[in-house]
Amino acid sequence: MVSLLKNCLQWIELSESALRHNVFLVSSFCKSRVVLGALLKANAYGHGLLPMAELYQRCGVSLFLVHSFQEAWTLRKNGFRERLLLIGPQSEEELAYSLKQDFEITVYNEETLRALHRFQKKIKKTARLHVKIETGTYRQGLDPKIIPSFIALLKTVKHELKGFSSHFANIEDTSDTTYYQKQMSIFKKSVQTFEKQGFRAEALHIACSAAVLLYPETQLDIVRPGIALYGYASSPELAYALKLPEPLKPVLSWRTRLCQIKSVPEGHSVGYGLTFKTTRNTRLGILPIGYYDGFDRRLSNLGFALVHGKRAPILGRVCMNLTMLDLTDISEAALNDTVTLIGTDGAETITADHLASSVNTIAYEILARLNPLIPRIIVL
Repeated sequence: MVSLLKNCLQWIELSESALRHNVFLVSSFCKSRVVLGALLKANAYGHGLLPMAELYQRCGVSLFLVHSFQEAWTLRKNGFRERLLLIGPQSEEELAYSLKQDFEITVYNEETLRALHRFQKKIKKTARLHVKIETGTYRQGLDPKIIPSFIALLKTVKHELKGFSSHFANIEDTSDTTYYQKQMSIFKKSVQTFEKQGFRAEALHIACSAAVLLYPETQLDIVRPGIALYGYASSPELAYALKLPEPLKPVLSWRTRLCQIKSVPEGHSVGYGLTFKTTRNTRLGILPIGYYDGFDRRLSNLGFALVHGKRAPILGRVCMNLTMLDLTDISEAALNDTVTLIGTDGAETITADHLASSVNTIAYEILARLNPLIPRIIVL
């Protein structure tokens, strides 16, 4: 790790101790029989698919949930043998490969069942299925009105019914629980419709991070805490409402280096568009990162980074590959010094929540957009 850091101009650190803390903390809210699944979609929420799979494996998590076939295939070809549940849509070609690989597949329309039926004439494999039911989020999901015709097609597919699932639309709104309760009711009634026709699943699952931590009744057979395991509450409202015995710990830190330091006289403009003009003789630090790497352009003239445990304001526009900092009040800053973009340096901390609030978005987006090419390094 040390030799790699010496050669990196930017890197992401993944804390094993923070993940273990979060897994233990979230698990302490779960009923004893509940299986905890790890969300690895979107490059593991920007943390890195393969290193996070390794960390979850070390933490004893044995069910991995991914969005795409590509994510599932990448995990398999890199030696991960955990249960893999694909929760997103697939093309017909991907569906055929998923069948061959014994991936657990989420189904939500009749077309997928017809395709599986065709494939099984050539591919002698049993489909491992999770039926996702539409309960009011109105994204991906099976309309309860067409369950009878869906069941008729399901009978034509050789399958193991691994699960029934759904997803909450507004679970973070702790001031009004009526919508999530309505969704729970629709989900249970839909499952009952299947069961009356003899289709009983091995597991039911609907609980995300907020549901797991706030509403025990949503914990069925599997729980799917996503952002919480990475160290964040899913909304400011949830963060306020949670009564955790200990806080969640962010797993990810993002660091870079000062690649140039220069002096800029008073009255000179910095960066594209001349959006910042110096009001004093300024010591300027250049960072080798920009919006290509996931550092939001809306942080221009607004955000800051940490240098020697002090806040260094961003000057001018964040560029595609470069960002400028004001080092005037940090006299000790020197070429190649470490700069923290997300994480802790001394008494100061920058979280994905801080960045998100600055640019009017959510921590999910800040994290998920981190460039996959940035080296990820596991630390204790």
